[in-house]
Amino acid sequence: MSFPMKIVLIGDHRKSEILQYYGDIYRSNITFIAVADLAFKVMNIGGNTFNFQVWQLSEDPDFELERRRYHYGALGAIIVFDVTTESFQNIISWLNEIWSYNGMEKSIPIVIAGINIRKRSNAQKPIFDEEVWKFTKEMNQKYQANIMYIPVDEYTGENVAQIWETLGEWYIRYLQQLES
Repeated sequence: MSFPMKIVLIGDHRKSEILQYYGDIYRSNITFIAVADLAFKVMNIGGNTFNFQVWQLSEDPDFELERRRYHYGALGAIIVFDVTTESFQNIISWLNEIWSYNGMEKSIPIVIAGINIRKRSNAQKPIFDEEVWKFTKEMNQKYQANIMYIPVDEYTGENVAQIWETLGEWYIRYLQQLES
């Protein structure tokens, strides 16, 4: 089967570095007032073809109102944060924005991608994987959400494919739940 899947890519830091390890990707030349950038990815996951439409959204607070329209209809989301900075503190805000404007509330799968894992040991206040896994577990229990943490190496592409596989697999399970 073939599934179109709109994804929003949001966060505080260098989201485009996640896209560089997409594999075969088509980047649109369309840029919308610096609010969003569009990319496409076709990927086979579990015998199904996924046509990912990825909207990389600006983190600029001045564009919050404009970002709302891009969230609507998203079937998944990726929140990028830097494990060497305090950007982890902003994940709650990004989650609330996604849940408020996507039209499906908390049912969509969300992957939190921690970048800069190589530089964590040199950071003053690093965020460790255990802290993020604990956070996602608490959020999933509290809100009956579908959040997963995946630490990625944006320089080598390690675990980037896992993000897309996770989103695709969750979407298949979501459709199966709707059928039952």
